[in-house]
Amino acid sequence: MTATEPKPQRQRSPVWMRVVLAISLALNFAIIGMIVGAFIRFGGPPSEARAPAPVLGALVYRELPLEERRALRRSLADMPSSVRNQQRVGLVALTQIIRKDPFDPEAAAEILERGAERREIMQAAAFQIWSNRVSAMSIDERIAYADRLVEAFENRNKNTRPKDKPGK
Repeated sequence: MTATEPKPQRQRSPVWMRVVLAISLALNFAIIGMIVGAFIRFGGPPSEARAPAPVLGALVYRELPLEERRALRRSLADMPSSVRNQQRVGLVALTQIIRKDPFDPEAAAEILERGAERREIMQAAAFQIWSNRVSAMSIDERIAYADRLVEAFENRNKNTRPKDKPGK
């Protein structure tokens, strides 16, 4: 090619071809978006390994009848405020340790251990209140409660829960 010869001009695609390409690209993104949305909403294929067993304490609480759950929360709220206030103090102290340079892992561990001790106190109190509530139920109420626990455990992979559940 010499310096005087003009460069060959590249032919542009016709407008209709660019429009078809843009529509095709948009449809591909829409389909990908629907697939990702379905996975987010419904999860992937069913798998026992995918869904861990629910925490027993949460399951036991969640399957109580609504009024029993409210009563349990009220009883826990009546506990000495010093236990609940210590949680806030522990959080403030932990955040201060995290922000310090150098980080002191022993001090952080001590605060977390005290938090675990407070949680144990709260859990023991919650268990005692729960035990009293379940003891006060009739045999039919306890059987229905036990059935709800089993059903909730077996349906842990499903995103929807039965709407006719008596405790809800």
